[in-house]
Amino acid sequence: MVDFATITLPVGTEALKIAKDAKPGKYVLYLVAKDLGSTDTQANELFRIKLNVEVALPAFTDLYNKVDANWSDGKFVARITPSGTSTTTKFNTSAILTMSSAYGPAVTNAETSRLSYLFSDNDCKYFSDLKSAYNDDKLNAVVNTNGIATLNKGVAYNGSKTALNVKELKDIVAYTSVFAGMVDKTGHSNYKFEYGTDVEAIQEAFTVTSAPYNAQVKAALQGVTLVNYANGTLKPANEPIQLTNDGYMSALTFSNGKPNTGFGFALNGSYVSAKYTEPGVANELGSYSLDGYALWSSAYTDWQDKDVQVIPAVEQAGVNVKLDGTPQQYQVTGLATGESTTVTFTLTDQTGFNYPLTVTVVK
Repeated sequence: MVDFATITLPVGTEALKIAKDAKPGKYVLYLVAKDLGSTDTQANELFRIKLNVEVALPAFTDLYNKVDANWSDGKFVARITPSGTSTTTKFNTSAILTMSSAYGPAVTNAETSRLSYLFSDNDCKYFSDLKSAYNDDKLNAVVNTNGIATLNKGVAYNGSKTALNVKELKDIVAYTSVFAGMVDKTGHSNYKFEYGTDVEAIQEAFTVTSAPYNAQVKAALQGVTLVNYANGTLKPANEPIQLTNDGYMSALTFSNGKPNTGFGFALNGSYVSAKYTEPGVANELGSYSLDGYALWSSAYTDWQDKDVQVIPAVEQAGVNVKLDGTPQQYQVTGLATGESTTVTFTLTDQTGFNYPLTVTVVK
């Protein structure tokens, strides 16, 4: 006798198609055995078993876990990433948020690529590529893009592109259907349905959702700073940098991979020296060691999505700042001994966002 407690019924075969009105809930299933021979037209019922069945969805947290490294104070940290090769045209990449980095799979086959993300009505204006969520008539969700959301830079950035108009996205809901993979990229179904089935309606009926959560939006290089070290000790930011006799800002040196002495840039625990030698040299302008980004002067031409332009400037009349020497370092000219001035370094990522940083130097 078959153990009825462990019966497995195939889903989506020719004989057992998914009903066009399928949805989770409680049902009564009758298992009927008949005495049916090859020539019988009227079979005798041998027995009938009534089964109470509940079709229930898993909780979202049964399928996905938060990626703790990408959360802070209970909020998902969504850092903007420049996306798309710029080549000879600067600052024209897209500004994207990778929403899929919020969650990872808790079980096998819980693919984050099948997650979609629903935004609140107030936040939809910051995006340029939203679609409708299943049968909804609003363009308010990131769907079928591996969690990539493209910002509308004209709305998300302020006019000078020095600040974000959106600091936080509220009440985001991540969602997926347990049948999210029922239709492949060519439109062919991996399942069998009753004639006339609305596939999106079935997917919607079997949707699991996360609890609403908020996301902190950060610019690509948010937190970048100018640093000045002396013998491994970081000097206070308000302490002027002493120029050399020739007016150079001594570039940062390293000891055992740690900042030692001189001037440079820092971001998220990574550092580059304020000098330029050639591409690919560690801890120099031109390498991709500033948290994955490379700093270049305006003379550079082969711009890529993780390249950042650095422009130094001095407003004081008769005083100038430039890259000079071998290797090239920042040199301030026009100051007499004992005089000081303020130098502004404007970093611009390939989305066009600007990060002005100032430091005082003294001759």
